[in-house]
Amino acid sequence: MSARKETYRAEVSSRAPQSRTLWEEGQKPGRLVASAAALLVLAAVLIDLVAFDDLTLVFDIAFVLACVVAAFAVRPRDFFVIGVYPPLLMAGTVALLAALRPGAVAEPADGFLQALVSGLAHHSGFLVLGYALTLGILALRQVALRNAGAIRPGGRPQIPLSGTRITEPRKEPEPGRRQASGGLDGLDYPRAAARMSRRSSGGNANTKDSSAV
Repeated sequence: MSARKETYRAEVSSRAPQSRTLWEEGQKPGRLVASAAALLVLAAVLIDLVAFDDLTLVFDIAFVLACVVAAFAVRPRDFFVIGVYPPLLMAGTVALLAALRPGAVAEPADGFLQALVSGLAHHSGFLVLGYALTLGILALRQVALRNAGAIRPGGRPQIPLSGTRITEPRKEPEPGRRQASGGLDGLDYPRAAARMSRRSSGGNANTKDSSAV
């Protein structure tokens, strides 16, 4: 089974871009995707701190967007990296702000641990949403890998690679259809011909006897 998956992944990599589905497009390394998602979230944090001096809806939307884009962009062999990344990204961002600027995630007088817990609790809804979307997209992509790019089995026809030829399997006739056709398959033709010749010779003998009488 693993050999078939590796063969299909190699075929996906060698296909033309226009022949891939949305679920097959992601071919980026996990570390690169994780770094890009972290930069996007940090950019949203800087915008919030400069404009509002607090983490607002801008940060939450950027976090969910980063999770979705990362799930679509990562290559199949790094699914685990992105699958566990959203909680780490949220916890790391809130911990950084709790250490450097506690007022952005909690009360300014709160300590590090209290600010961390308060910040995570305040943004827990978007954390759950981003994490659920990430796991859902990765699960759908895993299903698509098993079905040649389709979510449902047989939903997408096989696209041959250049220089390859698809051969259709030969269909054997059904037993009921053989009987309906008179049972000619498996008929012993030499033996049947011998019977017919004996019958014809017997008929000719009877005719001569009747003419003699």
